[in-house]
Amino acid sequence: MVIWQPTFIINCSPAAYNEVEALSTSRFSIHAMSIKITVQVDQELSPLELKGLLIQTACEYETSGIHPGILVVGWTG
Repeated sequence: MVIWQPTFIINCSPAAYNEVEALSTSRFSIHAMSIKITVQVDQELSPLELKGLLIQTACEYETSGIHPGILVVGWTG
């Protein structure tokens, strides 16, 4: 697992009329630096594996009482 941390260069004016913009930029950079991004390698699934995943998800929704609008037709397992 790779953790990517962004780097920011902040350009803030010392002028008094830019005080609000400089403060806003500083707050944005503090918030942005707290975000952690993880990278995952995509898996290529076969059609059979995808259909099984679809059925599993549909069953989980069915047992939770939420109806996501998934209709699986013609699956014999």
